[in-house]
Amino acid sequence: VLAIPDSVRSEVEAFKKLLETTTLKCIFGPGQIAHWDTGTVRVKNVSSENFTIHFDSIKPNARTARSIGNLGAGDVELRVTSLGLTFIEETLAGNLIFTTVFASYDGNGEFMAVTSRHMGSMGRLGPFPQQYFGFCTSWG
Repeated sequence: VLAIPDSVRSEVEAFKKLLETTTLKCIFGPGQIAHWDTGTVRVKNVSSENFTIHFDSIKPNARTARSIGNLGAGDVELRVTSLGLTFIEETLAGNLIFTTVFASYDGNGEFMAVTSRHMGSMGRLGPFPQQYFGFCTSWG
């Protein structure tokens, strides 16, 4: 008899649940922001208040979903990989936001997640990428 380790079984169950969900509530907290100061990258830890992103209308076969954040809602591209679900959003300013919800549970039975904002502006500010860490809960 082939024994499947509990860790593998848990990831398979998490992946199945993630593929079946149509709505996720993701809460992100600590993170990092980077900027280049006279050609040298500076990274700052951020422990600001948590922020929430909802994803609904999740359709893995169509590779689409909708993101709802503090600045509004919009359609996003969805990629399904062996790691989980990755949502890709392009803002009106051309910035890209990637959010990956891993098919792995944290200690509270929620999905681990990371969101990366590839932000920038023309002129003196230049690029200022951000990355935050958190968790997501399936709502449906």
